[in-house]
Amino acid sequence: MLAKNIFHSLLFFAVAVVGAVIATMRLGMPDIAILVATGAWILFALPCNLAAGNIFSIIMPYRVNPGRISRQKGSQSNALLGLLVQLVVLGVGAGVFFIGWFYEDEWLATPIFVLLAVGAVFFWMRTLRNTDAMANNRRDALIATLAKTD
Repeated sequence: MLAKNIFHSLLFFAVAVVGAVIATMRLGMPDIAILVATGAWILFALPCNLAAGNIFSIIMPYRVNPGRISRQKGSQSNALLGLLVQLVVLGVGAGVFFIGWFYEDEWLATPIFVLLAVGAVFFWMRTLRNTDAMANNRRDALIATLAKTD
């Protein structure tokens, strides 16, 4: 799970960097308060996504067949729940930025996101720590899914 989390973190940051470069080229450099708040939001969003991914990997596993990878579908429930997690994280981010806009304080979002990030990191570390126990509780279903032949 830790290796999967590291890989997904690298992908997350690669997408964030490419998105930041494209947005900066298109719209210009944002205010420093917006940059700091966005960085704090990323510190909140990444652990949320990693924790959800760890839980989904154990609860709804699917076997990837490298020979059929271009024609193989993943777990639909996994994809829908992942989309729901994305919507919740984006909704929380939009809500926090709205609070800052409502009170006309650009810096208000940063401490809120930092507090949310601390909670998200705690939740992610807890799910990472309990991964073995969760997998052990579901070992029969995991073995049946991952060891079946197509």
